[in-house]
Amino acid sequence: MNTEYTVVSSKNNSLLLRSKTNNLCYRIHFKIVNFKDKPIIPKEHIGFDTYNDLFILNNDILENISVEEINNEPNSRNILMEIKPFGQTLGVKGKYIVSKVNMISPKDELCVGLVGSSVALNETNFKPNENYEELICKESKLFAFWDNNESSLIVQYDFTLIDPVFEKHGLPVPRAISDVSALLIKKLFLRIKEFKEIQINKPI
Repeated sequence: MNTEYTVVSSKNNSLLLRSKTNNLCYRIHFKIVNFKDKPIIPKEHIGFDTYNDLFILNNDILENISVEEINNEPNSRNILMEIKPFGQTLGVKGKYIVSKVNMISPKDELCVGLVGSSVALNETNFKPNENYEELICKESKLFAFWDNNESSLIVQYDFTLIDPVFEKHGLPVPRAISDVSALLIKKLFLRIKEFKEIQINKPI
């Protein structure tokens, strides 16, 4: 694996990596094997509908995911993700993330990408839970491509998290806290992985 990253978690055949130069930058990497010995078309499985799947599969963790169309930008969406409070005994509040996501779909059907960046809440029509705190996903890159050598759909998700509470006070986010948030996001995508494995390999 890339020497610029260190392994945070390798459970469930899915890697969570942390950048060695930026404690807030993470990568999730896994593959979905197709046992039917034919290519998986990434665009049929990764797209804006992926956010609906994320919510359905993770409603014990997520309060809500909203997808908002953007005028005159058919390949872009605003996304609101609300994460339920966890570790409530520690006083940790729920978090919300607002992003603008652009779909990149090359002519090569064996690759697709969703590239996101943070967007101000007032640039959207979203109204997150007023008791939740903002968690900024500064940038994100979700790419999926078919690998003939491994007969697998390779999925890689890079994301950078910023906690405004720490940033406001000029404090670095403790690695343990950022790792917990990243592990939670890995769990969300792990369920997508398991769901797609069943969907792709189910008998016809």
